[in-house]
Amino acid sequence: MPESASPEFNFANSTAAAAVNHLLRSAAWARAELARHAGKTACFELFPAGFSLCVTVEGTVSSAAPGAAPDVTLRITPGVMLRLAARDETAWLDIGTTGDTAFAEAIAQLARNLRWDFEEDLSRFFGDIAAHRMAGSARTFAG
Repeated sequence: MPESASPEFNFANSTAAAAVNHLLRSAAWARAELARHAGKTACFELFPAGFSLCVTVEGTVSSAAPGAAPDVTLRITPGVMLRLAARDETAWLDIGTTGDTAFAEAIAQLARNLRWDFEEDLSRFFGDIAAHRMAGSARTFAG
């Protein structure tokens, strides 16, 4: 069975799509940018795993069809992932990119600017005050 058709790969696709769509839900500007690339597929090779996502006309993403040829492939090594997590802007230059460069640049722009409002998500479970305190503690710890 090809890797793109394996259950693990399809699970990675759906999990990644759900996470990205969660971020996109509150970012109309990002959905508008992605909608310009509707129908395109991006493959993310993150050693040792990977996933592929397809852009919808609404500017969200869905799991790519098994065997879909990617319009762009982004290869991100563990070292580059750590540098990106540390907000090293030069790390973007070390991502291996093949294919549609305009699509790759749009993805990079979204990745640089989309932010997860974890305090909002926490407030749904714990209430506003507890979420604010937890988020404050997390920011202090991260600092």
